Amino acid sequence: VNTIFGNTLGHEGSLSVNSGRRFTKLNWNASFVYWTEEREVSSDFSSKIGRLDMSYQVSREFAVLGSVGYQNRKSGGTFGDFDGFIWDAGFRYAPGPRTSLSFRYGNQYQGDTFSLNAQYKLTAKSTISLAYTDVLQTFQSLALEDNGGSPFNSTQESSFISGDLTRRKRWSLSIRGE
Repeated sequence: VNTIFGNTLGHEGSLSVNSGRRFTKLNWNASFVYWTEEREVSSDFSSKIGRLDMSYQVSREFAVLGSVGYQNRKSGGTFGDFDGFIWDAGFRYAPGPRTSLSFRYGNQYQGDTFSLNAQYKLTAKSTISLAYTDVLQTFQSLALEDNGGSPFNSTQESSFISGDLTRRKRWSLSIRGE
């Protein structure tokens, strides 16, 4: 890929194992993602994340949510490196078959993170969703996300993109249906 980092060669590997459908009260998903980039112009980048996500169904309406993990990120940037424990905890409340609300609070990159998701099924094939996230992420991942994950054209002015961290607070409202 030809980016602002010059020619870049990236490798990604991931593994995910989950509890399956037979688990009704306790569900879990263990995942590991490894990503590395060899950059021609800038310093190389690597990231490793191991994470265990769990949910425990307390009652028909209420579930406790949580995740624990470890993240190692080396970017060569000033503030983007991180090596440590990550976690979040929260709940999901579904008072009926059409409504669901979940909230999570956690810590990543030595900073607090929040998320809120609410969904309501208008009909069998249409849903309205409201979400809020307050997370720390790199300028690089933010730029790639806003660009739809497409590689950057090296002729674009992209000098603001770095491995440094930024806090992103985002509300989104969507309506999907047929």
